[in-house]
Amino acid sequence: MTGLRRAKQSGPRRRRRPARRSGEQIVAAILQGAEQLLERGGVEQITTNRIAALAGVSVGSLYQYFPNKEAIVCELALRLDLRALEAAGAHVEAAAGRSLEESANITARAVLARQIGSPRLRRALQLDVPGRWLEGPREAIDERIGAMVARVLAEREAEIREGDRERMVFIIQHALEGVAEAAVARRPAYLEDEAFGEELAQLLFRFLRRE
Repeated sequence: MTGLRRAKQSGPRRRRRPARRSGEQIVAAILQGAEQLLERGGVEQITTNRIAALAGVSVGSLYQYFPNKEAIVCELALRLDLRALEAAGAHVEAAAGRSLEESANITARAVLARQIGSPRLRRALQLDVPGRWLEGPREAIDERIGAMVARVLAEREAEIREGDRERMVFIIQHALEGVAEAAVARRPAYLEDEAFGEELAQLLFRFLRRE
């Protein structure tokens, strides 16, 4: 994750990172509390006082690490993106040695993975966190996910139709992300709908397969 830490973040940021285990536990509790509050309502429903109370820490302790609730929400959004990166990696590994159709099924489901976050949490962060806040880190994450998709295609070269691979990777990556984001915003239940995952997998498979 070194490259991701160096990526410039233009949005609100935490004051500092904890130097001790006790500080790490406080930050983890703050983020967990904020996540729970976001799942109950939107960003407008949370305050630093509520986050601190749910986390079981003082407001003073919270302000040692975060200047405001926006910085906390921004941190949660970045953590969600890192979970998406981890989900992509896990699904790519699971696709190793599989057929193109099986790989398409596994890859498509990476954007729907429950490990990224609950539909309600994903919706709150997507709607309430401006994209510019995480532009730098997200660009770095996108590059790494794109490299994973390129690897999946390279391993199944004989099964894939002709076409510019770089362009195809871009289309696949952002088509899947776009569908997932639309589902998060408008049809959150689709993220846990088996039939929706199958349709998304077929979209990917039909785009790639050699006739």
